[in-house]
Amino acid sequence: MVLAGIQSDSIDAIVTDPPYGLGFGNHEWDSAVPGVEYWSAIIRAAKPGAYCLAFGGTRTMHRLAVAIEDAGWQIRDTLMWVYGGGFPKSRRLDGVPDHLGQCLRPAWEPIIMARKPLVGTLAANYAAHGLGGLQIEASRIPFLDPRDEKQTKSRNQHGKRGSKSRQNRIFGGLKGARVDYNPSGRWPANVATDGSEEVVGALPAGATRFFYRAKASQLDRNEGLPEGMQSTHPTVKPTALMAWWVGLVTPPDGTVLDPFCGTGSTGKAAVMLGRRFVGVDLSEEYLTIARHRLIHAACNAVATGVDS
Repeated sequence: MVLAGIQSDSIDAIVTDPPYGLGFGNHEWDSAVPGVEYWSAIIRAAKPGAYCLAFGGTRTMHRLAVAIEDAGWQIRDTLMWVYGGGFPKSRRLDGVPDHLGQCLRPAWEPIIMARKPLVGTLAANYAAHGLGGLQIEASRIPFLDPRDEKQTKSRNQHGKRGSKSRQNRIFGGLKGARVDYNPSGRWPANVATDGSEEVVGALPAGATRFFYRAKASQLDRNEGLPEGMQSTHPTVKPTALMAWWVGLVTPPDGTVLDPFCGTGSTGKAAVMLGRRFVGVDLSEEYLTIARHRLIHAACNAVATGVDS
């Protein structure tokens, strides 16, 4: 296993889109969810307090979460990427009435958020390794306009001094204390959307409360590839989405690992943000595509002054 060759306690964050174990497109690599042995090798390489974000399938996320947890990671949250462009995988079968189906149209994917156990307190772990917390300020959601900011500022005030309400106990009991307002934007949520009309239209009052980015375009998939080469991976994630996740869990000078890197969307995002990147994949075809994408991203980063 290539992961065994990575130095122990050397990785600052893991952002990955592993196989979902759904047999997608009859691809052999999607025949099973990566088991405990993978996540054990990954946690060995991670520094104490490092975060791991792993995409999963709605039908198999429980197996992913258990494997990650059994390897020693602490589950911290389950994030959501909500999108409107999914299509139903149900097929018509002989002898089954046409009005029956086998599944619903997919419209979201879960992302397991886990953390390698801290050594001591969060403060002690951060002092020793620079890890343990999320990069909140760098990941805030921009306000839509001044009016949006004003409304948010006025709404995020809770309780009066001395109040015994549950809400007041949670937020500290200070009159006018703002628990979420910051001029740079909203506190990031555990939901991201693709910004599609189907999703945003369903949340007209709160769409700007979440990070949103459309699914990967052909330009995003193929940017930097030699003429005549096309990205053949069927489940490419948008670079902007991966950049938001990478920025949320990786310190500015950190190293990101993607142990199932495919055609390199995580790596491309990491390079764009000036992070170091380590990518592993079984497919030489996908790794070739990933190399071209990362080299192109690195050249752009240098041209724009990003230290990559």
